[in-house]
Amino acid sequence: CRMWEFYLAGSEVAFRHQHLVVLQIQLARRIDTLPLTRAYIAREEARLAGLDRLDGGAHRMAGE
Repeated sequence: CRMWEFYLAGSEVAFRHQHLVVLQIQLARRIDTLPLTRAYIAREEARLAGLDRLDGGAHRMAGE
């Protein structure tokens, strides 16, 4: 319940002041466990978009 209240408070601040930065931190014991950047996400999104174009967009997004 505390995280939900924290989320709601942060949302209110963002809407009222239109200035909010979200930071995400990943902790690991070894430096080679996690990638240093999140570039792998963009690469995977591009790969999936290419597959979607090949099959004519047969897949739907959630909520469609």
